[in-house]
Amino acid sequence: MNQPQIPVLLQGGPASQDRHSHDRRRRIRSPLVERIAGWSAQHRKTAVFGWLALVTLVFLGGQALGSQSRPNYDSGQSGQAERSMHRLGVVAPAVENVLIQARVSGHTFAGDPEMRQAALQVTTALAGLPRAATDIRSPLGAGHRALVSADGRSALVSFRVPGPADDQVTAVAPALRAVAAVQAEHPGLRIAEGGDASYGRAINSVLDNGFRTAEATSVPITLILLLLVFGALIAAGIPLLLAATSVMTALSLLTVVSRWLPVGSSTSEVVLIIGMAVGIDYSLFYLRREREERAAGHARDAGAGRARARDAPGQPGYRPARELTGAADHGPGRPGVPAEPVPRAGRGDRQGRHRPGRA
Repeated sequence: MNQPQIPVLLQGGPASQDRHSHDRRRRIRSPLVERIAGWSAQHRKTAVFGWLALVTLVFLGGQALGSQSRPNYDSGQSGQAERSMHRLGVVAPAVENVLIQARVSGHTFAGDPEMRQAALQVTTALAGLPRAATDIRSPLGAGHRALVSADGRSALVSFRVPGPADDQVTAVAPALRAVAAVQAEHPGLRIAEGGDASYGRAINSVLDNGFRTAEATSVPITLILLLLVFGALIAAGIPLLLAATSVMTALSLLTVVSRWLPVGSSTSEVVLIIGMAVGIDYSLFYLRREREERAAGHARDAGAGRARARDAPGQPGYRPARELTGAADHGPGRPGVPAEPVPRAGRGDRQGRHRPGRA
């Protein structure tokens, strides 16, 4: 009779099981963020000095390349028309107007010699600035009666700013100074300049002043707040250093982006505000995570790596920093696990003392 064949399974010993377990761990690799975090935790000096070297290299490269101003077109058909005119080399000069107005009612341009003298001074001053003003039209000229208002109280001196559109904001500066000088000589009149170029210059000035103000006040205020949180200058300076180097790197990289894409004048201010906020928030987030990992009993290097890995958005257990830095009664960050207080790691905890809330 034929005996049924029964397969014989060879049971491996402990060495074989360890080898299979090791192979399985090799096949299941940890996430990239966790591997980078683990390497950084094990090579602290290399990571820190490597980051500083990268920031220095990017900063020097950005300074050497310099920024370029790319034209920014509107959307739709108007943007297509602007793009076509730019390719054909058609430049629309900026139109500027100088208002000359009597501050007291009853004075007219025809009957007030001071207004006529101011109009003559403005016209003469602009005529001496060929790079800032062309095609000057004065209410004193023949056939320019349309430049005087119906009541005769106001008059306009019109001119155009030559040059490319990107340079008109800078080219109009001498004309603005000349008009301001005439205004200083005639305090009884209102003499002011307005137009495309002067408006753009005023907007850029406001943005530049705002950026300088934010640059001068954000760092001291942030340092004061961090000193109140940490109580030590070195500990408070670490998040600030991370944020400052991140902002410096981003601003330097913008010089490369500006060669292909238009970069707005307010981009630097936005980068400063967001970079300082995110850099400091990320540092506090990591510190909180590492404290949770150490309180959970993990080793120092392992806790640092796990904290950085869990700190990344999209990783299991990710929570914003504002949920982690405000109070001490949050859980370890795993979905579905009730929150529990994080005890202080005292001597008894290191010796294996039972903690409330854990089995």
